[in-house]
Amino acid sequence: MIVLQSACRQFEYRQGGYMINFSKVILVWYSALFVLAVVGPTSQSPSVYILGIVFVFLFWAAFYSGGRILGRSAGSCSILESRSFEVQAKASKLIISLLSLFAAFYISNFYTGNTPFDVVTMLVSGESVYNKYQVFTAEGQLTTFTSDQWPPFLCIIFTKFWFFYLFLDVVAKNGRLEGVVVVSLIGAAFSILYQGLSRGTSIEIFEFVFVLWFSLYLRGFLISKKSRARVNVFLSATAIAAVLAFNFNYSVRHDFEDVGCITNEICFDDGAFSNQVFPWFAGVLYKLNNYFTFGLFFFSTFLDSSLAQLHGLQFHDYVFPFRIFVDGPVRYKVCNKIIDCGPNWVPDAVFYFEFFGVLVAFFLCFVVGGLVFRLTRNYGQSTYFADIGVTSYICLLMVSLPVGNFVFSSHPSMGVGLIMAGLSLCRRFRVF
Repeated sequence: MIVLQSACRQFEYRQGGYMINFSKVILVWYSALFVLAVVGPTSQSPSVYILGIVFVFLFWAAFYSGGRILGRSAGSCSILESRSFEVQAKASKLIISLLSLFAAFYISNFYTGNTPFDVVTMLVSGESVYNKYQVFTAEGQLTTFTSDQWPPFLCIIFTKFWFFYLFLDVVAKNGRLEGVVVVSLIGAAFSILYQGLSRGTSIEIFEFVFVLWFSLYLRGFLISKKSRARVNVFLSATAIAAVLAFNFNYSVRHDFEDVGCITNEICFDDGAFSNQVFPWFAGVLYKLNNYFTFGLFFFSTFLDSSLAQLHGLQFHDYVFPFRIFVDGPVRYKVCNKIIDCGPNWVPDAVFYFEFFGVLVAFFLCFVVGGLVFRLTRNYGQSTYFADIGVTSYICLLMVSLPVGNFVFSSHPSMGVGLIMAGLSLCRRFRVF
């Protein structure tokens, strides 16, 4: 009993800091977006992002407060034995990863018509796999979901779920990284990355980096300081590799041609300091701007117009829920009427305002902040992977608030999230 109480105190100490560290990671992400918006070589003044940044940091404050207030009142520590879905045998992990890899080949072939050899050939030649993907889906009428898309749809859920499971159950929980297990991890990761490479899309690269970082970050709580230093070096190398992969994928998608303007309002600034000093790096920054900071621009434009009661937008209309059912989506009020949106995503923050209302949206951030703390309160090697999975999805939702729709735009991602939530609830109610 004394040993159990001592373990509880250790876990509570770890988790007291652990929740705060989660908040710090999200704070660093929001700060990085702000810096990117300010220093990026675009024609827009940094001041146009200010309102969006202020509200995003208010979201973070609600999330942080929820962890501090709801998490601290979570009650006594309890160490539960994991009675749940687990794949223990190394050979089983390898077989499932191979199945996941073949499923990725099937998914790619269904939606693009390409074989792995075709994908490699196109990437080497510099041909745009994204353009072929768009043409193939349009000609094959694959833009509308039909019954014959159920097999690839379920395969996407399978590959995503297995990728999440393996990294969260092995890497995040400090499992031994050896031989067959490493090959299984590589297979699961490649099955996700291949889907992005074969279609010329970047969301899969982002998902891979997010899950890898998330898993290694949690692993850092269970390893020695010396090992943690090696993990930090690996994380830094992964970040650089991810940016280079994103830059290459973006360039291939646009046939290696310069994209002068993200939208009519945001164009590349040849006179920017970064372009004068290091043109190649300025090009990479601009591509990152294209993908990650348009959401802040859209959010700031919406807030500025609604607070000033311009263009038919009034902020008080969005204080309470379900305004989207009265006036329709904000996107149609802003895009092509106030600013040019192009093919860019609308940030999740706007959707939460128009669906839940401002007050409920901030309250939800407060609640999920406390939920993250409780789900990982006794974090260790016995922590159920689905609890970690739900936590990762909550963090991904917070990450996507100012950027775009990383979760709800993808039905397979939503499906994996629901499976994780279902397994977590089943464990808590002792269903199995």
